[in-house]
Amino acid sequence: MKRKTKHFMIAAAIFILGLFSTTSVMAAQKSKVTIKPNKTYTSYDVTGNGKKDKFLIKFSPEKYLRIYVNGKRCYSSNVKDTFAINAELCTLKNKKSYLHLKRISPMNDNLVSDVFMTYRSGKFITSVNTLSHMNRASHGRYESFVDKVGSNYIRIMERALFYDVGIIQYYVTYKQSGYKLILTGKTYPITYKKPSPYFPLIKNVWTASKDFYSFAPDGNDTFVNSIGDKISLYKIRFIDGMPEIYMKNIATGEFSWYI
Repeated sequence: MKRKTKHFMIAAAIFILGLFSTTSVMAAQKSKVTIKPNKTYTSYDVTGNGKKDKFLIKFSPEKYLRIYVNGKRCYSSNVKDTFAINAELCTLKNKKSYLHLKRISPMNDNLVSDVFMTYRSGKFITSVNTLSHMNRASHGRYESFVDKVGSNYIRIMERALFYDVGIIQYYVTYKQSGYKLILTGKTYPITYKKPSPYFPLIKNVWTASKDFYSFAPDGNDTFVNSIGDKISLYKIRFIDGMPEIYMKNIATGEFSWYI
């Protein structure tokens, strides 16, 4: 009887250990994983049901882009304007997953699109277009980078070239709302972290290349900023499709919005 009890306890321990290990593997899914095209992945849950999926992005430059989950096609697109893609799987702490997908144009390496997608009822759908907050702003090159994946939100660092200012880096935060990612605000803080060849600034000091006007926060005063003035830029917002930047003229100490 003792031997049977001992064997039962050992079997139970092995079962519990196996269950704990499986749970740990799923819980340990990284918040951000790079996904390479034309490679099958079997270690990640992309559907949000707590089980590992067979996941594949098939891509042929300037021909097609297809996404497969467990052998079934879940997304298909004609990509004649795309010669390369970048993809990463972002998993919130609540286990909801989003595929961050960038399509890169053969023209000057500009982005064709930059979106987050998620799995719903056998299909991958767009949760948010990262450029939607820009509305119809006049800008050149742009790109977004995942900065933080939280419990129910994703924060990205947007890098965009605005023709009359230059390249700006700023944070945009999206909160999960069902299958969508929703903006949490309308004003975005400018960041000087993670400088690059495109954005070499490490300190918040800019030099005015021409004379320009800016407006007091209450809208009642107009300030003149002269060529050569040192300027600090703090945040950006978009009004009727136009970017507005909150700034300080270091010499005068005046805070204002540049439109």
